[in-house]
Amino acid sequence: MKHIYFFRHGESTLNVKNVLQGHIHKPPLTEKGREQAKVIAQKLKNAQLEIMYTSPQTRARQTAEIVNTFFRVPLLRDNKLKEMNLGDLDGLTMAEATEKYPEIIHAFLNSENIDLSLRCPNGESFEELTKRAKTLFEEFVEISTFQSVAVSSHGMFLKYALYGLGFKMDMPPSNAQVGHLVYNDGEWTFLGFI
Repeated sequence: MKHIYFFRHGESTLNVKNVLQGHIHKPPLTEKGREQAKVIAQKLKNAQLEIMYTSPQTRARQTAEIVNTFFRVPLLRDNKLKEMNLGDLDGLTMAEATEKYPEIIHAFLNSENIDLSLRCPNGESFEELTKRAKTLFEEFVEISTFQSVAVSSHGMFLKYALYGLGFKMDMPPSNAQVGHLVYNDGEWTFLGFI
């Protein structure tokens, strides 16, 4: 049996402004985001983590680094954990994006009637995101010898990782939300949020 504990990064400076931040690297965590990272560590205190993977994007990397001060396990960056490439939506406020790209925002906030072939203009399609996320999670359990893995990533990435593994959720995880997946004999179980 293998465990994946995944969490969305803490609040960033652009989260406060309700700005979409797909591949934008720079926004750091706010003070609240740093405190949220400490709460993540407390939620994981009994997880017996062996390794932690993080998106290289600043907000996820900073969250992972703070969480890992409590565990001191190997911390590896993986580009495949980056947030969805939002293309032309990157840097727009949610209100601006909803006005310009309502069908994409629908896929952000729902789990039913999603057209996975839908692509962010000059960015990634939901099908590409789902395949990238699902494949990476499968690698964590099928190739890795670790039994207990932590993953620091992003809202849309995590929502569509779960979607690809057969678990639907309308909203992406909130900042600093921690989820728990179990893989046993080729079967995935989502134990929910901690």
